[in-house]
Amino acid sequence: VDARTGEVIARWNDESGIQGEGDGLYSGHVYFETNWTGSEYEMRDTGRNITTYHGNARDTSRGVIGTDPDNVWDGFWRDLSQDVGVDAHWGATKVYDYWQQVFGRDGLDGADGVEISSTVHWGVNAAAGWNGVYAHFGDGNGMLRPYTSLDIVGHEFGHALIDYTSELDYTGESVSIEEGFADIIGVSVDFFARPGSANWQVGEQEVIDPETYPELYRSLDDPERNGDPDTYSDEAVPENQGTVVGHQFYLLSVGGEGTNDNHDTFDVTGIGTDVAAKIWYTANNNRYIPSDATFYNSRNGTEDAAIELHGYASTEHIQTLNAWYAVGVLAEPAVIRGTVRRPNTVVL
Repeated sequence: VDARTGEVIARWNDESGIQGEGDGLYSGHVYFETNWTGSEYEMRDTGRNITTYHGNARDTSRGVIGTDPDNVWDGFWRDLSQDVGVDAHWGATKVYDYWQQVFGRDGLDGADGVEISSTVHWGVNAAAGWNGVYAHFGDGNGMLRPYTSLDIVGHEFGHALIDYTSELDYTGESVSIEEGFADIIGVSVDFFARPGSANWQVGEQEVIDPETYPELYRSLDDPERNGDPDTYSDEAVPENQGTVVGHQFYLLSVGGEGTNDNHDTFDVTGIGTDVAAKIWYTANNNRYIPSDATFYNSRNGTEDAAIELHGYASTEHIQTLNAWYAVGVLAEPAVIRGTVRRPNTVVL
């Protein structure tokens, strides 16, 4: 803490446990906190309140906590590989650290009071998901590998974060808003933890043949490359437009110019991934986005968050609106003849 201003300069958790290490399927050789029970090590980070469970790849039970005799997680457990457990456990710590360092949030409920837990080797031919209590990661199928890459782990805990903030009801357009926000968390954590190798794709590492089957993962920078929309349409199936949210975030983060599917020419100046993510987080956390969210009130909610964080007519405010214009959720650019146009004044 800055003694003169009271500003929080950095945060860290001093309740660190025992450091384990292991080889992830996607993350490589990584280090993470574990817990000694007196007889073995378990995948429990007591400081961050994170626990990773292992299923048996035959049912959809929560399983039991992953354990290891020497705290080097490079082998098998219950005849199933430990590598995906390493990915999920290490990935959850990166999600926690990102939330804390960028959003100022301690865990799921903001007070480290709710366990951040996940189960690997879950189900038969199962995908990944969040069930309201824990994240579960299946081992894939003949076209997909296990679902434990960092962006997927971040995505599923993005759904968890929604449960503790805006509580989107996951119907109609709120499905797209929630899926898009989960992608935002996924790629943001990826850039936070692996800045040298992260990208704007979600789930591409799981696809065994991504060039042949691009529809099996998503691209936030160019959704149409994967057959997904990058421009909002009120005539499209409302729950199938999560990539429109993701593309708005991409443009707000790094900027871009071009012409969208409405034949509107746009020019967005990027404000940075973490700044853009915090605007989206604040819109959800402060419930500027309602539980029955549509694209239009999500647009207004992120505008309110940008104003709260950075001020009216700030660069961040203007570019938040310009990014919505770029994806077809605002009829005109934010600034016309030097005046900032609020969405409520624009005829849609």
